[in-house]
Amino acid sequence: MSKQVLVTAAFLGAPLVVQAGVADVWVTYTGFYDAISGIYLPDRQLVAHAVVDDLDNNGRYSLSEVRDFSFAGYGMDFSMPCEWQYRSRACLTNFAYTPNGEFTFAGYTSTDPRDNISYYSYRFASGESFTGGRNYWDTWVPTDLRWTEHTQISISAVPEPAAYAMLGIGAFTLLAFRRSFRVLARKLRCV
Repeated sequence: MSKQVLVTAAFLGAPLVVQAGVADVWVTYTGFYDAISGIYLPDRQLVAHAVVDDLDNNGRYSLSEVRDFSFAGYGMDFSMPCEWQYRSRACLTNFAYTPNGEFTFAGYTSTDPRDNISYYSYRFASGESFTGGRNYWDTWVPTDLRWTEHTQISISAVPEPAAYAMLGIGAFTLLAFRRSFRVLARKLRCV
């Protein structure tokens, strides 16, 4: 088999081997109204992180396509149902992400209050609020942050290794074709 046929086969077969539907998305929200103190906090940030897989290849990611999710440092365990599992529960109840478009989510996370040293309970919904609180040694520290029209959103999708693999295959293919064209051009000049 000639090198050109092998390179062409590799080039055409690469999209079948490498899946590009996985996205690692980081969303930073900056600026919240603290409903407890009554003060707008322009520098307060909350970060959402999602690893999603476009299983139906429609370019949009839904709740069933979420592999991993965390918000404000609290992660969701997708191996458990949305009920109490050994003194904790975490549930993502809503999720939608479209690249260069919307990023919405809602859920809750909490630990068992019988552990009186430290426990927490939070509810969150993007575009609305992050409410609840944490108990530190019998001292309840409440949180009630609200999105406002001044809340800024920054979305950055980080390519997964599959995207880098596709880029590498594409670069290798271009270099291989460039080399074969150079060899062909030399042969044509000699004739």
